[in-house]
Amino acid sequence: MHPENRAAIAHLAHSTPSRFLFSSTDFNSYVTISFADGAPWRKDGRLAASREPGLGVRPNVATLGPPVVDRRLT
Repeated sequence: MHPENRAAIAHLAHSTPSRFLFSSTDFNSYVTISFADGAPWRKDGRLAASREPGLGVRPNVATLGPPVVDRRLT
């Protein structure tokens, strides 16, 4: 799962009243490569949202590599 998705899940879980929150899953525990810094990670059995602006995710361009498709309008 991409870090942006994990961040969105964490923010949604944090903004949901606890009486309505059944669970949220951190799929990042199943991968070995991180594509961004600042993505939420599980700590003590809980998923923590970033306190940075927006989703708090900073893409790691070196890990992502060059774009596969360029969709810019020219």
